[in-house]
Amino acid sequence: MKSFTTASPKNFAYLESLGASKVKCFDYRSPTVAEDVAAGLKSSNGPLAGVIDCTSVTNAVQTCASILSLSNNADKIIATVLPPPETITNARRIFGLSLKENEVGKAIYEDFLPEALSKGTFIPAPEPMVVGTGLEAMQAAFDAQKAGVSAKKVIVKL
Repeated sequence: MKSFTTASPKNFAYLESLGASKVKCFDYRSPTVAEDVAAGLKSSNGPLAGVIDCTSVTNAVQTCASILSLSNNADKIIATVLPPPETITNARRIFGLSLKENEVGKAIYEDFLPEALSKGTFIPAPEPMVVGTGLEAMQAAFDAQKAGVSAKKVIVKL
């Protein structure tokens, strides 16, 4: 299985290191990103499981829908963290906390993840970036995010 992702070019090497040669990165700022990803999907000759929008920034779901349409995969589902526009009928909101009490959560957190972590086939990412401890460190965390920290999980210890 191959993974296709959009990211800033400065993070391509990091993302590729997480998936060895099975990751193909595309510049999310490119005006032709939908066409580029669709072409990559077509040339991969493999089945497509689906598309995930984990950012829900402006037009992200629309870009995902374009990728599916351009790669002849319009019947696939787009998973997104925010409620999708009504015009995109194949998008579904997937909220992490809602997985806790259903069969998907069990499949991920009980059946798959413990073994994958112990075997090293799942690599937790991104790396944590601890900015401080306590509520007084919250502003530093917000400042780090605003400054454009990338490929890091900003953490405040309590």
